[in-house]
Amino acid sequence: MCDDCWKLVDTGTKGRNIPPHARLEQVGGFRQFGGSGTVADEQDYRCTACGKEWMHETGNSGKGWVETTH
Repeated sequence: MCDDCWKLVDTGTKGRNIPPHARLEQVGGFRQFGGSGTVADEQDYRCTACGKEWMHETGNSGKGWVETTH
């Protein structure tokens, strides 16, 4: 894992306010949920340096930066 991705590890709910670092690129659009197709505030990212994948939850109940690959 690159140094920039290490800085996102264990940031907890404070991570909701931490923007993606320069080498994180968005993967797809915001997640859809429910039968109504409502858009959630969760966005997937992949690091172009180390390949680490993240989900960024930014809403009131969001968990911040969540690792999706180990």
